[in-house]
Order: sequence, then C-alpha cells, then structure tokens
Amino acid sequence: FHAQDGIRDCDVCLVGSEMCIRDRYIASAKLRPTLLVSPSITEGLDLKDDLGRFTIFAKVPYPSIGDAWIKRRMELSPEWYTRQALIEMIQGSGRTCRSETDWGMTHILDGSFGYLYHNNRNKMIPRWWDESVEV
Repeated sequence: FHAQDGIRDCDVCLVGSEMCIRDRYIASAKLRPTLLVSPSITEGLDLKDDLGRFTIFAKVPYPSIGDAWIKRRMELSPEWYTRQALIEMIQGSGRTCRSETDWGMTHILDGSFGYLYHNNRNKMIPRWWDESVEV
C-alpha cells in the first residue's frame, strides 16, 4: 500500500473517507475491477452497470446516539431513529442498482437486520424494496 492524502490504494481496492475516494474509485473502476470500502457512502454515488455489482452492510447504519441531537430525537421518536437506519440502507443499496435493467446484490451481515425488517416491513419499507429482500 502507498499512503497518499489519507488514501491507501492497490490494484483492486481503495479505502478512505467518502469525499476523498469517490472520484478515484470511478476513474479506477473504469480501467479494472476495483473494490470500494467505506463506512459511509450511501448517497451521491452512481455505480451503474459494471461500476458496482454488490454492496455489503456490516451493520445496520443507525445514527450515532453519541450525537446529543440524535439521542434526543431518538428519545422523542424511536420511529424516527429506525426510519433513519432504513433510509440509509435503502439509499446505500441503490448505489449499485441504478435502473430497471441494472442489477446488484446487497448483503447485510448484521443479525439484527431480520428483527428490524420484520418489525417495520409493513410500515416503513417501500414495497419495491421489500419485494427484493430475502431474509
């Protein structure tokens, strides 16, 4: 690995923060297979067609309750807190499936997703997303 501007890169992967790797990933992926690793890219990235074929969520992306505003908001509305995590997952899975003819797989490794999904599928999860989920 070569350290450069907070980015570590090799022939097949880029690791870094959301803003610093987005453009480099797109340029690299057009030339060769590339793996993008980020804790936070759920919006604003168009990985259409062969630029993205899978997404992995290691955990359900609940907002951090270390933030006083988020903690208070969660106390006032647990539904809001749950909805934010679902929005992040739906947005994130949409990075690799950009049109009716595009395809991609989203893998959710967090065992708590089953509970989240089954308790909210009829009230917070859009039908089109629900129809594609296999738990």
